[in-house]
Amino acid sequence: MKKVVYTFMAIVLSGIILSAQTKFGVGVNGMYLSPTGDFGDLYKSGFGGIASVTYNLTDNIQLGVNAGYASVSFNNDHFNEMLNEFGINEKVDIDSKLSIIPVLLGAKYFFTSSSFKPYAALDLGMHLVSVEASSVTVEGQKFDATAKESKATAGWGIGLGFLAQLAPKINLDVNAKISGDNLEVGSNMSVNSDVYSASQSSKSTVAFFTIAAGLQFEL
Repeated sequence: MKKVVYTFMAIVLSGIILSAQTKFGVGVNGMYLSPTGDFGDLYKSGFGGIASVTYNLTDNIQLGVNAGYASVSFNNDHFNEMLNEFGINEKVDIDSKLSIIPVLLGAKYFFTSSSFKPYAALDLGMHLVSVEASSVTVEGQKFDATAKESKATAGWGIGLGFLAQLAPKINLDVNAKISGDNLEVGSNMSVNSDVYSASQSSKSTVAFFTIAAGLQFEL
């Protein structure tokens, strides 16, 4: 009789463990990042990646913890256009990049529970932002200009995507999001002389558009 009871308990326990395991998952995505607004004037598009640990709260709601890395380089073309507008024709090349490490709590709401699941996504958390410069080149002459500054700020993201089942416990994850944080970026330029005076300034919080694609594995 004890053997029957133990066998039954083992079967039930195995079922509970298996059920719990299928609620968790891991994912990895490649990401294309396109800055917008003043951020887009100062920096070009870049690439990165993001990894996630997910938990299926219900059939339609998935929670997750996401962390990643992306970097963008300084937009020298736009900077030189601004210089030309002020009558400065020397070509300037600034070797600088901005990197973002997002650490976010995320939620997805699935509109269906089939093998193809369109979803809406919301991310909230923190962005670790770092700006690094190494040199400035003016008309072919290079000058060392090493500098680095980092800051942590609140970050967010909202978007749409879908999960498509490729195989048992393997899903294709594709999404597009608009994201941002509280960090302010902008430009401020002025030229003053005896016969000419002009100034231009612009500033806004960081915002960018991302397209990501990768795989999500159910555990």
